[in-house]
Amino acid sequence: MDKLAGVLKMILPVALMLSVGMYCRRKGIVQKQGIAGLKALVVNVTLPAVLIKAFYTASYGIGIVVIAAAMFTVCLAALGIGFAFRKITKTPLSTVPFLFTGFEAGMLGYALYTLLFGAGAVTDFATVDLGQVLFVFTVYLTLLNGDAGRSAKSVIKGMAASPVILSIVLGVTLGATGLAGIISASPAGGIVTGILDFIAAPTAAVILFVVGYELELRKAKLGLAISVVCARFLVMAALGALVLFGLSAVIPVGKTLKWAVMLMFMLPPPFVLPIFGKNENEGAFVSASLSLSTLLSLAAFAVIAVLVV
Repeated sequence: MDKLAGVLKMILPVALMLSVGMYCRRKGIVQKQGIAGLKALVVNVTLPAVLIKAFYTASYGIGIVVIAAAMFTVCLAALGIGFAFRKITKTPLSTVPFLFTGFEAGMLGYALYTLLFGAGAVTDFATVDLGQVLFVFTVYLTLLNGDAGRSAKSVIKGMAASPVILSIVLGVTLGATGLAGIISASPAGGIVTGILDFIAAPTAAVILFVVGYELELRKAKLGLAISVVCARFLVMAALGALVLFGLSAVIPVGKTLKWAVMLMFMLPPPFVLPIFGKNENEGAFVSASLSLSTLLSLAAFAVIAVLVV
């Protein structure tokens, strides 16, 4: 009975906020402009608070470097597999390879991981996220913007101004230099932690609401979308197992870090991808693929919740 209650404690908030988001879309209670505002709130305010605290309190050593390098490498490998898949299937859609790599940690992963282990354990998930964030903001977006005709200069400028990147840099700087320890030991330590916790608190609920609002399957190229999503799932399962095996041979991998890796590899591709569709047909295909991937990720989360409790 206790295990069932523990599982329901994790799953029901997800189901509820997704349902509320879907209901608000269907009834027109919240408009698309409102959703854009909520996304901006998460990306520019609440998620940076989560990231600053996560890296502010992280332990720095060879482990964080190994994890970041491993995640960056597997993201590159997955992108290569995506290009191979596109060549083998002879699909003309340029976005197909990008559906095979990258993870939507910011707008989904942190919310799910927090439900599993609480905000206090989010440092492990942030550590796993670091390498793939670097990949997304360098290789991933550079290739996507190049394909869309945007210059590398604009990509670098956007990266430098990204609240996500800036918050990671700030958190890592404070943590790695020892300033975080000094601040924490001072009378200001509790105040800083309290402020970050307060700002970060609504992140999970708002993210799940937005995901539910945007969860919509379209019929355009649904068959191809299913094949891409299934192929990605198999690729990520293999790569995730490889990463866990490799990390375990080099550094200690505790329970929360192990599940952080497993959850990361179950997440959908970055939600930014639909804006790079070259036409309405390709945009519909990408949206359908992301929706299917999200549903699969949520199903995997439910399984993880059962195993974690």
